[in-house]
Amino acid sequence: MDLITEGKTKRIWQYKANPNNVLIESRDDITAGDGEKHNIIKDKGKYCNTITCNNFKLLDENGIPNHFLEQFNDNSFLAAKLKMIHLEVIVRRRVAGSYTQRTGIAEGAYLEQPKIEFNFKCDALHDPLVEWSEERKGFVVYDAHQPRKKGFLGMLRPLLASEGLDKNNFILPKSKQFFLIKHMALGAFHCLEKSWRNLGGEIWDMKLEFGYDTDEKIMLGDVIDNDSWRLKIDGEEMSKQVYRDLPEVTPEGLEIVRQKYQKIAELSELLKNY
Repeated sequence: MDLITEGKTKRIWQYKANPNNVLIESRDDITAGDGEKHNIIKDKGKYCNTITCNNFKLLDENGIPNHFLEQFNDNSFLAAKLKMIHLEVIVRRRVAGSYTQRTGIAEGAYLEQPKIEFNFKCDALHDPLVEWSEERKGFVVYDAHQPRKKGFLGMLRPLLASEGLDKNNFILPKSKQFFLIKHMALGAFHCLEKSWRNLGGEIWDMKLEFGYDTDEKIMLGDVIDNDSWRLKIDGEEMSKQVYRDLPEVTPEGLEIVRQKYQKIAELSELLKNY
């Protein structure tokens, strides 16, 4: 198989038996701080692949379109090939991270209605917070660490031009598609939230990504693993946040992280509709 692209924690391979399919391989790498913090944790790729496959299977059962086809081996799964949209979709149930800083709402505060936010995937602009403006017929850009009124940066297209970036290199949805993505993200979140709650888990927030298939249909893509969310089991943090919060990286600390990933992988095998 030919390597299409490689990120910090996964590889995407062209599946030669079908040009419309890819293999998505999870690696044992774990990173934080845009890759400044980087370690290898034995079997992390296997655990993340198990979590992703079981999450996607659950979403399949609930009729949420996604690119998952089948688990291929311990570390990879077969998926429909997508043109990925340059947005990270963040669904928040409890306040944490940059949202706390931006709003002043206390860490851990419960949001009766999940909050959906979007980050534009662009290293040159440092993945800013964006929102579709129906009035301006385009994406408005905000500083992801400032309140929206104070952190307004302008419209996306002029900002890309100011950085010498070609807007045609970025795939973004139109107005109706943008609202469809919001609807699908909320549906996926509610589905996973309910099933993980019945396993003693609480999803504080999660990151989702979407893309276009060969028929230009929008579907959920990428992975949904233990790097993708803040997840607590009986009040104990079990996600990559544990790694982020390590004051220093030691073999003992990495082993604690490994055990948490293993636990979530094992629990994911018990996922079912409720």
